[in-house]
Amino acid sequence: MLVDTHCHLNFQAFETDLDSVVQAAAKAGVKQIIIPGSDLTNSQKAIAIAQKYPRIYAAVGIHPHHVKNPSFQSNDWPAKIKADLRQLAQQPKVVAIGETGLDYYEYQLSKYPDNKITPAIKEKQKELFKIHLEIARQLQLPVIIHNREAHQDMLTLLDSDLKDLTGVFHCFSGDQEFLEAVLKQGFYAGIDGNLTYSKSVLKNAKRIPLDRLLLETDAPFLTPKPFQNERNQPKNVKIIAQYLANKLKIPVEKISQQTTANAQRLFKLCLEN
Repeated sequence: MLVDTHCHLNFQAFETDLDSVVQAAAKAGVKQIIIPGSDLTNSQKAIAIAQKYPRIYAAVGIHPHHVKNPSFQSNDWPAKIKADLRQLAQQPKVVAIGETGLDYYEYQLSKYPDNKITPAIKEKQKELFKIHLEIARQLQLPVIIHNREAHQDMLTLLDSDLKDLTGVFHCFSGDQEFLEAVLKQGFYAGIDGNLTYSKSVLKNAKRIPLDRLLLETDAPFLTPKPFQNERNQPKNVKIIAQYLANKLKIPVEKISQQTTANAQRLFKLCLEN
């Protein structure tokens, strides 16, 4: 069996055919799925979907990109976000906090008209991230970390705020030094369908020890070859596993068994056969 540890079934892309997508995943051997939140509303939706399907789980969090939301302009936003996230994190089927982290990439396509990442935005992202980490620490939950173009600041946090936590660096990117720092602190690294068309992602994937590797689709994004013109979905974890197995010259069963064991250990999922 396989586990998709990062799949946005709570996004609009799956509103009309969720049942069939879940069934297709199960048919492909993807028996468990984790849905991360990217804001409070779709964190609630992730929980609702997880409570509907026995083999689906939720994570709750706010993507760093959303610090541009007007709700983050008030002076009391940290206390409100902390209370709302903590309440969501204690709901049934929630197995992690996230996705959360740092993102210094200036998105050209965004619902926020100002795409600039200023020093003030960076500080607000760090504050939001630390709220997530505090809740994860209090509730003893792993963290699903989004890290894009923020490696140096994340390295600093690895040696401080992240030191006593565990979790996964979702859609892992970074050099050998960054990977070693992540592994040293006991974190896992997630790989996605972009390893089928990105040499740098594949290079990273080959460096990750199998006992620290997680598979994820990030669906509906990052569709692997040869289906890049289609919406990504959790059944494609099978393609990612097979592609990596071919590149590592090992049986795909070894990838499947180890990454499933990793996911079940990190997120404390019910064991499935």
